[in-house]
This record gives sequence, structure tokens and C-alpha cells, in this order.
Amino acid sequence: MGLLALASVALFGTAAARPLLIAPIRLSLPTTDLVAYDRPVIDGDTLMVSANRTADGSPGEAIHIFQRASNGTWSYAGMLMEGSISGLFLEGNLAVVNASDNIRVFERGAQGWAQTATIGRDSQGYPFRLDDGAIFMRRYQVFSECVRADWVLRKVNGQWQEAGSIGAQNCGDDQHRTVDVNDGRALIVNMRPEVGSPQPPADVLIDTGGANWTRVDGLSAPSGKTFALNGSITNNWATVATSNLYRNDGGNSWVYHGQLAQPEFENGPAPGAMIRGNSLFAPGAERDYEMPVYDSYDVPTEWQTLRVYRPRANRFWDYYARLSVDFSMRGWSVSNDGRRVAAISPDNNFEGDATKLFVFEIPDEVSFAGTQQDNFESGNFSRWTPTAGQFAIATNGATRVLRQSSLGGDAGAYLTALDWQDQSIEADLRPLEFAGNGRWFGLVARRVDAQNFYYVTLRAPGTVSIRRVLGGNVSELAYNYVVPFVPGRNYRVRLEAVGDQLAVSIDGIPRVHVKDSSFTHGHPGIAGYRTRFEADNVIVSPATRLLLRLDTTAEEVPSWAYPPADRTGTWTSVYDSGSTSFVKRQSDVSGDARWFSKVVVGNQVISARVRPMGFGTTTGTQDPWVGIAAHVVDAQNFYYVTLRRSNQFALRRVVNGSIQTIATVPQSLVTGAWYDLRLELIGKQIRAFVNGDLKIQVNDSTLSGGGRNALLMYKTAADAASYVAYQP
Repeated sequence: MGLLALASVALFGTAAARPLLIAPIRLSLPTTDLVAYDRPVIDGDTLMVSANRTADGSPGEAIHIFQRASNGTWSYAGMLMEGSISGLFLEGNLAVVNASDNIRVFERGAQGWAQTATIGRDSQGYPFRLDDGAIFMRRYQVFSECVRADWVLRKVNGQWQEAGSIGAQNCGDDQHRTVDVNDGRALIVNMRPEVGSPQPPADVLIDTGGANWTRVDGLSAPSGKTFALNGSITNNWATVATSNLYRNDGGNSWVYHGQLAQPEFENGPAPGAMIRGNSLFAPGAERDYEMPVYDSYDVPTEWQTLRVYRPRANRFWDYYARLSVDFSMRGWSVSNDGRRVAAISPDNNFEGDATKLFVFEIPDEVSFAGTQQDNFESGNFSRWTPTAGQFAIATNGATRVLRQSSLGGDAGAYLTALDWQDQSIEADLRPLEFAGNGRWFGLVARRVDAQNFYYVTLRAPGTVSIRRVLGGNVSELAYNYVVPFVPGRNYRVRLEAVGDQLAVSIDGIPRVHVKDSSFTHGHPGIAGYRTRFEADNVIVSPATRLLLRLDTTAEEVPSWAYPPADRTGTWTSVYDSGSTSFVKRQSDVSGDARWFSKVVVGNQVISARVRPMGFGTTTGTQDPWVGIAAHVVDAQNFYYVTLRRSNQFALRRVVNGSIQTIATVPQSLVTGAWYDLRLELIGKQIRAFVNGDLKIQVNDSTLSGGGRNALLMYKTAADAASYVAYQP
């Protein structure tokens, strides 16, 4: 096996933090259903949204106000104005509306909000930003003629007057856009004059009090990249396009800081990141809970979510929180201090009207209890409290398991020492026998007592159902159909009860989720009904998982086109007619073929479906293989498991470039056949699986500091699908 030189980038070299999933506060209009016409705006304790009228129930548009009280509750506070708009801005006690007839200025005084000025349209301008009490204006672009530079309006002696220009006039190919103004700085993106030409630097300008803002530096695009018309800036940080980060290292000397390594970056990032306060807000596709929905034209509808990042003292950006609405996030805005977010969404999967309004309040600090696990290798289950069924420790192959052997009725065992609010439980669950259809095995979360809890059932023949027992009454909250559950086959099942979100994944793939807030805390556990089953390798954590990558076979595999330092081999995305799905194909059999992820985590679960297709020419003891790796510190230090041409399954580690075999077991390998691999590193425990069966289980702390994950091959052509990587 050769060793690949892995690039070392400081931005990505620190372990990513687990995100907080923040439950939204839902707001509604008092006399009619809300249909939002534009994104809401929020600042401090005030939120405004353009929506349908409520005064007499008649159709039409109005701007509505919501106000936050000192106890944290939000209440409807009336209308600001009626009429259609095409832009709404809010800062403190100042609001600006781009109405259909003119620009209206509102100010809040002792008697509430009142219109205090009207700005005409003689200049053919419209507002695009409100900051530091100033209105920032832009003229409508007419591509056949020059238009003036963006300009600033300030209130002087009770009158709004021009107080300076930003940048230069905009003519023909010399196009640019002020994408953000914040804290007395402006960020301008300059467009390329023609396709293929170099990307001009983005300009940073500051307000020096003169007639024109002064350019102090330029932000050069990374090699081979281009800027889109979006970006954001604060005193010391700026972001352009898809989260290219720049830092002011003093004296307005801005340096490239790398591209934000979003843990879910490969799962569908979106441009338009915004920095406010000490947080960076990055929109992107939701993949942890909701997979794309395909309509009759096979066009995916993806839910959008919002991720929040915060910088550490060492300038690494932590994945701090995720903000998920009930369905896809249609529009959003952030308060100037970065502490609150307002958002809207439709009330269905298929992108209808935005009828739901939300507020997210972001805490200053986040802490989590430690992850716990139980693999039953001690020979007892003393931590568990059984309430029904017949539980005992048993041996199955290379491992001990907790076996429930009764078909008589309910069965359950719970970790009663854990009483967390946010909680996730995942386990290897193996059904042994169903006493008929509708019988089930599953997991439990937030169990208050025998009459109140959430649970997920995996029901014969093939239904996944999230249910709630409330006061002894059972309700089905959500369900999904999957392939029939096979007795004797192992399934990795995860149930999350985090914030108001309940979510289930099987073998790492999201299967069903729903929102409910009936219970806020309780015990996790395992349960079943008239089903004999086994449980093993239980992991309990106090938060949502940190998803790193999720490829599915329902769509074309996301790009793996990382820089050459992180990738070797010949990789293509192809449609596999045999499985009617997309796979990632690596066809180079000359030596090493590697793909390394970007993000570092501690505890991690890596899995992939692999199909060896052929082997290269070998000499001596060379043994071609395909495998996955975890805790990749660099190319000289990592753990990995391999399916080998010699019909072996091996767990190895590379330490300072030296390959060391930890364990090897027999495993037949047939080219053209699919194999499910999984590698878990939780604390010091390492577990390796083939087709759901635990093959190797050891304790090792040689490389215990965490790392990246990887898909690896040596002199092997192979297909890969359903690559999943996460921190449980």
C-alpha cells in the first residue's frame, strides 16, 4: 500500500463541534392564516413580516409587527402599513419599506411606530441595506447604459440627505454589486467581464466621512474559483460566494482564510452565507432528516435549512447550531447582533405558499453531556431496567448481545439513570422471530413513565413508525414503508428526540421524521412487541448526530472532486442499470486510489456499500483490497478496514507510516457482489462490520484524538454507494 500526501489546512485541522438543534418558536397572525409575500426581518425584540391583511379579513398585503416581551414570549403588535412592497428593512427603531409608490421611512417613538418620511423615486433607486441609522440605495440596473454608484442616505436635521457614494458607477462589462454593508465597511463583488477571464478581487471599502467611501483592500478569489453576487462582512471577517472566508489581520489587511469546511458541505451547500455578530449563517440542503422528494418528473425537491458557525480563538469555525423549520426554509433574516433569526416556510413538501412563521433564539453558550455506550461485553446489563419481556445476555458470533426471547407481549428495558432533554439512541437491532405481521422491535426516547414516551417501531413486514404514548393513549405520528425486515439480519437503528424533532435512520439513512413537543425529557431504551430480538452496541448521546456525508442511490452522487492532495484515482459518477441507481466508480487499478474527507471529528461511524469489480497486476505478497478509514490524522496515521482479494477482512492501523495489523478474519470476496462495510470508533472501542455482522471488536487508543474519514482502494476497481459518515 502506498501513502498519499494529505494536505494540511489549519482551518480544517481541529475537531468539529456537535451542533445544537434549536427548536423554533412559531408565530401566527391573530385573525387569518398567514401567507408571507417576502422574507421576514428581525432586529432586537422586533419582527416584521409582509403577509396578507388581517384588519377585516379581506385579501391584500400588509406589514405586520411581532414584539418580544422580557419573559421571552412573542406577541402580535399590529400592522405597520398596508399595501404591496418589494423590500423591507429593520434596524432598532428604524424601518424602511420599498413600497409600490415610494420609499417609506418609519420610526418608533414613545407612541409606537409612525411614518416619518417619504423618499421619492426621482433617482430610480431602491434600498438594499439599513445599517448604523443609514439607508443604502442602489439604482435599477439598465445594462445598455451606465448607472451611478450605490449611495448612502443619512438623516441630518430631520431630513434624509445623501451622505456619500460606495464604489464606482456601473457600466456595461464593468459590473459590480455591493453585497453587504456592516459596521462602517462595505463589500463589493466585481463581476468578470467575460467567461474565462480572471475573477477580479472583491473590494473592501470603509466610511471615512468623505463624499466617497475609501477602498482599503481587495479579496482575491482562490485559484480556479469565481465569486457570485453574494457575500457578507463584519469588522474582522468577510465571506464571499460559497463560504470563502477572509480575515482582517489588522490595518485592513485582509487575507484568505480558506473555504468553510461545513460538516454537511458535500450534502448540498448553498451560497448566500451571512456574518452577523459573532456567527456565520450558511443555508444548505437538509439531508440528516429529510431526503430529496422526487415528483413525477424525477426532479428533486430539497428542504433547506440554516447552519450556524462560530469562530474559536484559534480561528477555527465550529458548527454551532442548526435551524430547521417544519418544512423547507423559504426565506430568512438575522438580527444585527446575530442572536435571533426569523424564517418562513410552506406547510407541505411541495413548496406551496409560505404560510408558517418562525423565530429562532440562539444561546450564547452550548454544552453537552458525554456520549455513552454499552456493548454488553461485561456479561451483564446492570445499567438497564427491564419492565417486561425476557432479557438476558447471550453470545452471537463474535459478540455478546442483549437478547429478548419472549413472544408473549410487550418487552422493554430502559437506561433509567439517564434523564436528558435532548437525546439520541442508536443500536444494532436484530429481529429473530415475529409472531405475525404488525409485531415489532424498536427504540424508545424521552420515557417519562409507562404511560408517556416516544418510540419507533420496525414492524413486520416492512414499516417504520414513529409513535407516541401520551397518558396511555397510542398515536402514530409518522411512518414510512421500507423493504421487509428479515429475521436474523442486523439493522443499525437510530432514534433522535432533539428539540421538537423526532427522527429515525436505519443503517445511517434517514427514513422518517416528525415534529412534536409533548415530552421534553425522559429515559432512552429498547422495546418490542411479540418479537424476539437482540440489541448490541448501544450508543446514547445528548444531541443530534453530526452528519459529515450522506450519499444515496436515489440521485447522482454528490461531487467528490476534492483537490488532488485529498484524492487519487479515477472517479466517475455512473448510472448502474443493474441496481437502477447512481454509484461512484473508481477504475484505476495501478495502485492507491483514495478519497479523504475534510472535517475532523472524534467519535465517528463510517459506512459504505462497495462492489469490487476487478484487480490490477500484482507481484509478491501484494493483496488488492477495498476499504474505509476513520480517525485519519494524515496519510501516515489512520485506522482502516479492508475486504481483500485473499478472502480476508482486516482491521489495520497506519502509525507514522508503519502498517500494523490489528485483527484479521476470513471473509469471502466475489467480484461484482455488493458488500456493506461499517467502521465505528467510539472512545477506545473499535468495531468493524461486514453486511451488518460484527466481525472484529477491539479496544485501541493508539490514534484516539479523532480525524477525518476516507474511502480507500489498492489495485482495485470498485463501485461505492450509500457512503455515510457521522458523529453519533
